[in-house]
Amino acid sequence: MLNSLPQLTAVGGASFTVALGLLLGILFDNPASVNLWLGAVMMALLIPMLLAGTMGPHYPAIARAIIPWIPSVALAQVFRASFSNAAAPSLIWANLGSVAAFAALIFALVVWRMRRVSV
Repeated sequence: MLNSLPQLTAVGGASFTVALGLLLGILFDNPASVNLWLGAVMMALLIPMLLAGTMGPHYPAIARAIIPWIPSVALAQVFRASFSNAAAPSLIWANLGSVAAFAALIFALVVWRMRRVSV
C-alpha cells in the first residue's frame, strides 16, 4: 500500500484541483474573473497549509479541529507521509478520504450547475 502512496496522492490532488478548476470555470464567464477568484481560492488553501506547520497548543481548539481536514493540508500530510516508511495507514486513509470527499462534493456542484445551465 505504501508503494502506491505517491500515486494515490497525485491522483487525489489532481482530482481536487480539476474539480475546483471546473467549478470556477463554470461559475464565471470571464477568464479574468476566473483568474481573480482562483487567486483568492489558492490563498485560502495555502494559508491553512502554512498554519498547520506551526500549529500547537496556542491555537484555538476550533482551528486545531478544522485545519487538518482542509484538502490542501490533508494532501500535504499525505505527501509528507509518502516519504516515511513508518506512516500510519489510518492517517493516510483519513486524509485521502477527506480530499476525495471534497473532490466529490465539488464535482457534484459542477454537475448540478451544468444541469442548471443546460436547462
